[in-house]
Amino acid sequence: MAVQSEAKALREVIAGSGLTTAQIVARVGCTRKSLSNWRSGRRPSDYYIGRLSEALGTDLWPMFDKPTTRHRAQASAAGHRYELLTVGGITVNWCVIALDHFAAQQIRCSYNRTPASLPDDIEQLRAAFVEDWEQRNQRGETHLPFNSQMYKLLEFDAGFRQMVDGEEVPILRLRFGPMDYFTQIVSDLNVANPVRNHYADAASLIEKPVPEFASILGVNLSLVTADGYLIVSERSKHAYLAGGQLHTSVAENILRPIDAGIEGAPDLFRAAVRGAHEELGIQLDTQSLEFGAFGVEPTLCQYSLFAAHHISQTRDDILKLRGVGAPKDKWESTQLLFVPFAPEDVATFVAQTKEQWLPIGLAAIILGLWQIGYSLADIEAAFSAVNSENRST
Repeated sequence: MAVQSEAKALREVIAGSGLTTAQIVARVGCTRKSLSNWRSGRRPSDYYIGRLSEALGTDLWPMFDKPTTRHRAQASAAGHRYELLTVGGITVNWCVIALDHFAAQQIRCSYNRTPASLPDDIEQLRAAFVEDWEQRNQRGETHLPFNSQMYKLLEFDAGFRQMVDGEEVPILRLRFGPMDYFTQIVSDLNVANPVRNHYADAASLIEKPVPEFASILGVNLSLVTADGYLIVSERSKHAYLAGGQLHTSVAENILRPIDAGIEGAPDLFRAAVRGAHEELGIQLDTQSLEFGAFGVEPTLCQYSLFAAHHISQTRDDILKLRGVGAPKDKWESTQLLFVPFAPEDVATFVAQTKEQWLPIGLAAIILGLWQIGYSLADIEAAFSAVNSENRST
């Protein structure tokens, strides 16, 4: 009886979502047969309960498993642990750990080649995902994620200082180990899964990454054209993360061994240059790049480095490169949007599109204004004015 009740409730959620079977299958990454079985009463695996919850916009765990009081208390405590980025009445789900101008000599990366072992329950999630991936691959399905070899952020220190010419200079120290994309999918990105959340709730992300997760560090670039436009990307619906959402000009994971530098540690500036070339078809100069902010998105437990940078190309140049297919990863974005890069214009655009943004991307463009040269007071005033205007209309 309980099984039929769960099946009926799931069918009602699916009907209420307004999504077609094809859309659900594409977003969840399952087969039509699996979806049909779940509608009929078969319980999805923990992994797919999480994926269905994300795709349908509804927490399905209470339908299949009643969360314990202890788990609810942990989740509530986790929601108030971090000082989130807030500007002009807008709060973004991203926590600033360090805000400065980090040139290449101010970021020190080290690398431990020993792979980190996964706890048994996370390993079981990964094994189930791999088995399903292999079956779908054998059937010839498209839009399957590729298991990129990546870096795991093991530790960080944003408080180290070094004396240079009589002045204290901030040094961001980062230690990495080997990791892969499939582990990121079942840990960092598996946000509706209570197995995963048991570890996330126990962590203090502003002190240390979750040891049991992939704990990926991403590089996000907010690029401003020669004629003064911020490039915003609308992610492809086929992208595994943030499909259909607005994001930074360039969003890149750090890959092994492509981005490896000294002794195997990642070269973050090389990753940024590679990302700009692959996603926009342009070449950046690593010597002129600086990162402006380091922080974490608490829900995904994902760390990011943000950089805002002026490029020599105009808006028309970027569109022409895209038109001829110069960016090899053009598929990652459905389209590019161009926003005049001034606090008032950015604030107005954000007010119009706020629900479409991935939090990492929204935090990056706000802090990019600061890195380019606008004061925090200017940014606060612009966002406050726009929000006040919207409340009065």
